[in-house]
This record gives sequence, structure tokens and C-alpha cells, in this order.
Amino acid sequence: MQATIERLEPFTPAMPISHIMANFFQKFIKYWMSKSEVKYLGELQEWPVDMPVERCVRWNGNARGMVVFRCYEGFVKWLKENKGYKPLNFGSENEMLNEMVGLYCTYVINNFWRPELLKIGPILTKPCTLEEWPTLSPDAAFSLLVEGNPVEIRLWMD
Repeated sequence: MQATIERLEPFTPAMPISHIMANFFQKFIKYWMSKSEVKYLGELQEWPVDMPVERCVRWNGNARGMVVFRCYEGFVKWLKENKGYKPLNFGSENEMLNEMVGLYCTYVINNFWRPELLKIGPILTKPCTLEEWPTLSPDAAFSLLVEGNPVEIRLWMD
């Protein structure tokens, strides 16, 4: 009997469209928070404004990419104050934000691509800065208003 070796086959993902990613975020946040008003503000065309809270998730493997989630402190406080029906036991607002961003990225990956074809490695959320972004324009970039809190999400695919 011959042993088989698993190989990472090349994978060319379909490119997400900003308004569809925003729609996923609306569904995701309504599920995660159980109540929320989310308004799609449109695609981002200009250089980003200064937003003090920024998280990113990178994944590698046969599909590689990066999502950047940006907001103000008001959104993070809103998350903690309105956590919905789920008993969430996070030690801090930052832990809650990290969990939300990581889960949203997983939701996007599972809804845009066939996860059984992907080998992406761990989904880890970490703080990041503008200097860590890829130099190319994002493949998808949009802004939302979540309960009056501005949010920006950008996606780069390699």
C-alpha cells in the first residue's frame, strides 16, 4: 500500500464584491448582537481617515488574504454594552472585538469560497496600523454605520 501526501493545490478564489461583503456583515452583526441597525454607506474610494481602533486578520495557504477592520472606540463600547442574548465571557472590550472580527472573517471565507478546498491556517485577529497594509489598493473596501458607529472593512487577496 502506498502512502499519500497531501499537497496544497493552487486555489484562485472568486473576488468578493464590497456590497456583498457588507451584506454579510449586516447579517453577521445582527446574529451576533441580536439587535442592531446597520446602514451600508458605500465603497471606499479615498485614503482612510484616522480611526483609532484597527484590527487585521491574515490567512495563508493555497488562498492568502488580509481583512482590516477599523472603527472608533464608540463601536467597541457598543459591542460590550449590547452583546445580545449570548453569554459572552470576555475579559475586555478588546477581546470581544478580536473575537467578532475573527468570526466575521471566518464567515466571509466560508460564504465566498468552498472551505473544503481551502487550506488557510489559523484565523488570528491582531491590532494593526496603516503601515502594515499591503501597498496595492484593496480588492474590496466599504464603510458601514452600525448603530451610529462608523466602521470600515477592507479586503486584500493575494
